Amino acid sequence: MVSHRTCVWVKTSALNGSNGVGTKKGVVSHDDADESDWGWVLATLVSSGTEDEAGDTVQVIVYDEESQYHLKTMTVKRVRADSSNEDGSDPYVMANTFEAEEIDAAENGDSNFDDEDDDDDGPPDDLINLVHLHEPALVYSLRKRFDVDKIYTSTGPILLALNPFKYCKELYDDSVMGAYSQRGEMRMMGGGDEESSGGAKLGPHVFGTADNTFRCMMKCLEDGGGKSPGTVKDQAILVSGESGAGKTVTTKHIMMYLATLSQRRNKMKASAGPTKLSARRPSMMRGGDVE
Repeated sequence: MVSHRTCVWVKTSALNGSNGVGTKKGVVSHDDADESDWGWVLATLVSSGTEDEAGDTVQVIVYDEESQYHLKTMTVKRVRADSSNEDGSDPYVMANTFEAEEIDAAENGDSNFDDEDDDDDGPPDDLINLVHLHEPALVYSLRKRFDVDKIYTSTGPILLALNPFKYCKELYDDSVMGAYSQRGEMRMMGGGDEESSGGAKLGPHVFGTADNTFRCMMKCLEDGGGKSPGTVKDQAILVSGESGAGKTVTTKHIMMYLATLSQRRNKMKASAGPTKLSARRPSMMRGGDVE
């Protein structure tokens, strides 16, 4: 017997053949999309099963209130790598600790379980910190963060942004801009990763990406004066996504932040007048990208 606390993500195709099953984890029903291989449900691994020519089977209990298999024990067939009619991949992958906590909450009858109560146990700010990083873990993490209005998530140097489909003034006001600017200044002065003067942690944000870009550029200029070969390093931010994902709005926030930093820098140098950067607009949109 396998421990009932071994939590996994199971492909819906393994539970329902070729017919997709929509779930609350952001999985799209196969009836509504062409991506018939995309679909997962959260489950616990109950036991190993029997073995046949194609592979062995395992039993799982599904925990998904919007799935027709919710709280049902299902048999899932694993696939041998040398099977001639399959791709050799298992129909389930391991879940992370914070994902398993939702199952614990369901078993305890807590339908209001929310990761927002404990950020340390919820989806991380940077997905490379996940123990198990795969398709269902990524989608689940983004969904849980989106549910608590955390629309920005890092994956290493890449910033993932979800369209909130609502006005989020509090995400882009002057106080937020000032916090990321102050963090950047402290890092430039050798303050390490201190997030702000108050010690509050700053999460992933488009302002953070813009700040890093600006300060890397200025550091290269200041270190070499821009006179020696190799001392100047151009910086670029690629904003990519599907139509309607929010590329144009994201670019406006980047330009607004860069213009504000540039103007502050000019004021510190007692320079008068607006900067050229403040008057610039996104130069082009091509192939779904804003440059």
